[in-house]
Amino acid sequence: MKTHTVARPSTLAAAAGLTTLLYAVLALSAHADEARIRPWEEHPRYWQYEGQPVLLLGATDTDALFQWEEDPLVSQLDLLVANGGNYIRNVMSSRSPDERGDVFPWAQLEDGQYDLEQWDEEYWRRFERMLEETAARDVIVSIELWDGHDFQSRSDAPEGFAQWETHPLNPANNVNYSAEDTTIPDTWTIGYPNETHPILLTVPELNDDAEVLAYQNAFIARLLDHALDYGHVLYVIQNETWVDPAWSDYWAGFIREQAAERNAEVHVADMEFTPSVAPVLERGFDFGELSQSASGAGRASGVNAGQQYFDFIAAELAKLAEHPAPANSVKQYGGDLGWTLGPDEGVDRVWRTIFAGQAAVRFHRPGGGGIGLNERAQANLASLRMVADHIDVFTAQSHQDLEGLLSNRAENEAYIMGDSEQGYAVFFTQEGAEVELDVSAIEGDVRVRWLDVNTAEWDGDWDTFSEETLTLTKPGDAQWVAVALPAS
Repeated sequence: MKTHTVARPSTLAAAAGLTTLLYAVLALSAHADEARIRPWEEHPRYWQYEGQPVLLLGATDTDALFQWEEDPLVSQLDLLVANGGNYIRNVMSSRSPDERGDVFPWAQLEDGQYDLEQWDEEYWRRFERMLEETAARDVIVSIELWDGHDFQSRSDAPEGFAQWETHPLNPANNVNYSAEDTTIPDTWTIGYPNETHPILLTVPELNDDAEVLAYQNAFIARLLDHALDYGHVLYVIQNETWVDPAWSDYWAGFIREQAAERNAEVHVADMEFTPSVAPVLERGFDFGELSQSASGAGRASGVNAGQQYFDFIAAELAKLAEHPAPANSVKQYGGDLGWTLGPDEGVDRVWRTIFAGQAAVRFHRPGGGGIGLNERAQANLASLRMVADHIDVFTAQSHQDLEGLLSNRAENEAYIMGDSEQGYAVFFTQEGAEVELDVSAIEGDVRVRWLDVNTAEWDGDWDTFSEETLTLTKPGDAQWVAVALPAS
C-alpha cells in the first residue's frame, strides 16, 4: 500500500474564506487553455471543448462509471459515443462493495479496519482509467466530489448505497480517529434531508473539525492530482446538496486553489436539493446544475412535469441573462421509480431542457429513476444529434423566444427552437397532436420532414410547402420532431 503525508488544513482551510471576487481572480489567473472544457466565448450559455462549441448529451447505466472494470467501461463509452453521446456523470462513491465490487479510496487492513493514511491504489487506478478512456473519446466527465447518500444509516439507505455503519470515515471503522476526539459519530440514525450528517460539516465555518477535515482534504487533493491533468472534466461539489452553503464554498475554494497552483482552468458547480442558479449568481460558481428540476421534493406540486417544468427551467435560465453561464442537468429523471412519472415524461424533459436552451443533459441511471443507456435513450440521443445537424442550437432561439410562432397549441403540446434563417424544429411531447407554425419569416418555400425520436428514423422524405402557416400533425404516437427548413 502507498502511504502519504496527510495535509493538515491550517493553510488549506483558508480557501474556505475566499470571496466571490477572489474566486474569479484565481480562475482568471489560471492558464486559459482553449482546448479545455469552458463556456463558449461567443455564447457562454453553452460549452466549448477543443476550441469548438459542444452540446453535451449523455446517458449511462451507473453514476460511478469509474468503478467498473475495463471491458464494461469501454463498452458503455463506445455505445454512448456511437449514439451521439459525449457526457457522463461520475460520483466518487463506493456504494456497492459487496454487490458490485466497488472499492474505497483507503486501504483496508487485515483486521477489517481502514487506515486513512494509506490509499487503496485500485480505486485510483480505476479513476485514472476512466479519465483516460473518456478523454480518448472526447466524452466530458462531470465529477461529483461528495454525495450525502453515502453516509446514510442502514435503516434509511436506499438499496445499493453505501451505509454509514460500514463506511471508512466512520470512526468505528478506521484506526485514525475516534468519535470522542472528533465531531463524527460512529452511529447515525437520521437520514437526509431532515438533518445534515456531521461528516459534511467539518469545514472551519461549520463544525471546524480539523482532524477529520485533514483526511477529506487529502482525498480531494488526490482526486485533483489525477483530474487536473485532463481538460474534459467539470466539477460538481455535491449531489443534491441540502448542506449549509459553507460546505460547498469551502470545496470550491479548495479546487480553485489547487488548480491555480497547477495553472489549470476549472469550472465548478453546486447541485442544490432545491434547484436554482443561485450558486452562480450569489456565490460565484461557474455554471448551473439544475438536475433536481425533475424532482418535486421541496417544491410546489406539479412543477417537475409538463409545461410547469419547462416554465421553471426557462425562468432559471432567464436569471442568467446578465451573467451568462451554462446550465447543466447531469441527471434527468423519468423511469423506473413512480415519483419520476415514467420514461415518457423523462424523454419529454430531456427535449424540453434542450429546447429551453440548457447546455447539457443526461438520462439518469436505471434503479435511480431513469432509463440509463437503454435502446430508447440511445435513439433519443441520436435524434437530438440529427436535429442538431439541421438546427444550430448554439445560435438558435429557444422556445421561450419563439413560442408566439405556434398557434392552436395546448399546454405542453409542442416546443420550438431555431430562427428564420436556418428554420425551425418543433418537438411534440407524448401529449402533442397538432399545432400551426408561422413560417412567414422564412423567405421562399419551406420543406418539412418528421423524425420519430424513439427510433431515430425519419418518416418519409421532405415535403415542400409555399404557405406562410403550416399545420403540423404528429404522424404517430409518443414523441416526434418536425423539422421545417428553407427549401432553397
